[in-house]
Amino acid sequence: LRNGVIDPATAVVGEVGLGGEVRSVSRIDSRLKEAIQMGFKRCIVPKRNASSIAEELQRKITICGVEFVEEAIDVLLR
Repeated sequence: LRNGVIDPATAVVGEVGLGGEVRSVSRIDSRLKEAIQMGFKRCIVPKRNASSIAEELQRKITICGVEFVEEAIDVLLR
């Protein structure tokens, strides 16, 4: 994991629970709007938030919904 390269155009949003679960966050659309404005092309978000993201935003940034930190790491290192 230490030698993996993470795409600098990827943002990550979410809260991590003690069991490694990625918890949903409030104001996901406004967070994504800010990420888009800052030039990010892809965002890893909690799977629970992924279904509620406005279609307009989904056309501007690639959304990857994850349930656990392990999934997020896999997506980050792809």
